[in-house]
Amino acid sequence: MHYYSVDTNPRERVLYTLAALAVGLLAVLTRFRTSFWYPYLAPSGPALYALLVACFDRWLWRILPVRRALKIPDLNGVWQGDFRREGGEDPHEAKVTITQSLSRIKITFRGRSSSSTSIAADLSVADDQNVILRWQYDSKPLIATAKAADKYGEGAARATLEINQGEYQLAGLNFTTKKRLGTFVVRRIQRRSPSML
Repeated sequence: MHYYSVDTNPRERVLYTLAALAVGLLAVLTRFRTSFWYPYLAPSGPALYALLVACFDRWLWRILPVRRALKIPDLNGVWQGDFRREGGEDPHEAKVTITQSLSRIKITFRGRSSSSTSIAADLSVADDQNVILRWQYDSKPLIATAKAADKYGEGAARATLEINQGEYQLAGLNFTTKKRLGTFVVRRIQRRSPSML
């Protein structure tokens, strides 16, 4: 997974809030110094802060009220749909797997003849109805041959998130440095990605 940027930058507020919470919790925990467990745990401010940040980054940000306040959609899951290359090719099945935390994301694509993994990503969340996910990726052929290797390389994709009656859909386009263009539409079929289960 790699870091991704968000145009609203809510993470700064989260870190300050968690720092204040860590200081408050530390003040409460130090009142129990006489307890038998205190010498073993001996809470320190930085350790408590790191624990809060890790828990928030991995799990707590996904809670609906928190997610709404942060304006970052939870894109975790397996997405399936169609991919069409420019040039009149028939559409073929595409599968996208997204693994996301508050600070990191990994987007993998698997099509009929290639697979790709994101190397950078950006999320634009102007409002709930206008969410755009952009990512750069490294594409590889599924069957390694000299001819196939010449067709693949780095590329970029841009997708708009559409939510209709609780169903999530990403629709967009992609292109590679080898001047190959395509469009795709994928729907989320599984909420959590396999690596998170």
